[in-house]
Amino acid sequence: MQATNGVLILGGNLRMAMAPPRYTVRDMVFIALLAALGIAIKPLVVPLIRVVAVPLGLPGGSLIGGVYMMWLILGHAFTGKRWAATLVGVVQAALAWVTGAPGPQGPWMLAIYMAPGVAADLVMRLNPASVFGLSPAVAMLAGAAANATGVVLMCFIVYRIPFPVLTLSMAVGAVSGSIGGVFACIIHRRVSAIAKPGHGG
Repeated sequence: MQATNGVLILGGNLRMAMAPPRYTVRDMVFIALLAALGIAIKPLVVPLIRVVAVPLGLPGGSLIGGVYMMWLILGHAFTGKRWAATLVGVVQAALAWVTGAPGPQGPWMLAIYMAPGVAADLVMRLNPASVFGLSPAVAMLAGAAANATGVVLMCFIVYRIPFPVLTLSMAVGAVSGSIGGVFACIIHRRVSAIAKPGHGG
């Protein structure tokens, strides 16, 4: 009887682990807001970063991509749901398309926006439970993986740059992404502290 109960419990836990995450209205609001902020900030930073990136022969995303990846990590951190970062990327792609800013990616836009989210989500599964909910080390690694993934896709699909430049772009992108992870962790901790019941009272 005990063995049967153990099998049933194990089966139930396995089904729960494999079941798709259930997003609440609050989760969807967070995801939509973060996606919108990520799209809104691009026109502000792209012209500035091109001044540095173009002379160096590097994709702009390799230098400033950490700012973009920050929103993906925050999506996962604030909702606590699997594949939330991916969903932020999907919503960003939809917003970019609707607002008429598909850019040089063309039909590859969805993949280019979504793939970094997938990379971030996979790394964020390593995040241990903690009082703050987001490990700085995991956030940095997630940002690095996300931005490096985005840089690789952009280089192969849009820029078609030589392999040595691709390698350098990936390295720079990983550093930029890790910095974005640090900022995501700081923002998440501060917002979580403010949102605690009785804060400031």
